[in-house]
Amino acid sequence: MAATDFDDDIDFQSLKKELDCAVERDKTYNLRNDAKFRAVAQKVATYDEFRNIVDASHLSPLNKDDKFGGLAHQKWNYYCDGKDKSMTTASSTTDSSPKMNFSPVSYQDFLENWKPLCKTLMERFNYLVGIESDILTKCLKLECPVGEVLSSLALANKQSDEHNEAIISLLEIIQKTKRFRLQLAFLENDEEMQMKDLFKSLTEWAETKSDNQIVKDLQKNYLNC
Repeated sequence: MAATDFDDDIDFQSLKKELDCAVERDKTYNLRNDAKFRAVAQKVATYDEFRNIVDASHLSPLNKDDKFGGLAHQKWNYYCDGKDKSMTTASSTTDSSPKMNFSPVSYQDFLENWKPLCKTLMERFNYLVGIESDILTKCLKLECPVGEVLSSLALANKQSDEHNEAIISLLEIIQKTKRFRLQLAFLENDEEMQMKDLFKSLTEWAETKSDNQIVKDLQKNYLNC
């Protein structure tokens, strides 16, 4: 078969379209991943804030001369006017600090972010919700720092009911850990109390919601009742 005959069988337009789509997917993934890093660095208080930052990752910052309708509006990137030098310095400091890996490939990778980089319980919660559920499930397949995770979920629940959907999803992932029962048996007294308080709060919250049965099943599995 001649080379020209072989080329005639190839749909170059289709290949180009597939390549463009793949490039765009990679671009979107990288934008969202970088946004997750920014959200954690900013120590956002709620999961909704975290999600909003990630969902807006495709937006571009305005230039300093951008105007709408003849009036200067608040710029998305407030560093561009050069007025707040202290914020610029703070940003530079943040950029030089170690970045979290939201795509860990193993439990060890997870721990390298979980312990050294997550200094507070809310930082740990934000790290958990920043990892895609299938990736987190694979990392925690064998074991999980159950007590520490439950403490972070309990605090997130106390701060806002808006965290509860994410908390339920994380509880479902944790119970799939192979050593789940063993780790529950070795919870500290304060961790066990936090877990009971967490499920009490979730049960009351879920009474009128579609998650009610899910919460009941989780409570039965965690509290063995």
